[in-house]
Amino acid sequence: MKRIIAATAATLLSATMLAAPAHAQVGADVGADVGAGVGVSGDAGTGADVGVTGNAGADVDAQAEAPDAGIDTGTTASVDASFSDAVSAISRGEMIASRISALSSVDTVNVVRVSELESADTAELDAAIEENSSSVEAVRSAVEANAELSSELEAQDVDVSQVVAVETDADGEVTVFTR
Repeated sequence: MKRIIAATAATLLSATMLAAPAHAQVGADVGADVGAGVGVSGDAGTGADVGVTGNAGADVDAQAEAPDAGIDTGTTASVDASFSDAVSAISRGEMIASRISALSSVDTVNVVRVSELESADTAELDAAIEENSSSVEAVRSAVEANAELSSELEAQDVDVSQVVAVETDADGEVTVFTR
């Protein structure tokens, strides 16, 4: 009888530990502290007085760091740009060319291949480039004339002849759209 009670108590306590709540946070360390205790007492004499006591405690603190996505921060996958952004920038090429000429410093250059953007339409892209060919050429000339921007593009193996549009922001971040 004592064995059955002890086995039952041990089973219940181990089930309690498995069902213990867990607390998880983003971090770099994983730790766990689990404790359990079971006590069985009794008298096997004439008066079968058997007592079972037990406690179980589980304290789990798990932390896991998100895996490195391996995304190059200057590539199409990491830049918040859409196909419509690229087409819009192509149509505003003359205005953007003057902005490029006025750039005094370039902090970040993101290169976006338009063909890799979601919903990219090659026919629409070709039509936008053809309709705005003078604007596209003005942008390319402005990029070549800006020494800092052109050297950064060269460092990223970007041929200026593949540039179709550019976007700039006040923080010195430049997004270059290429074929």
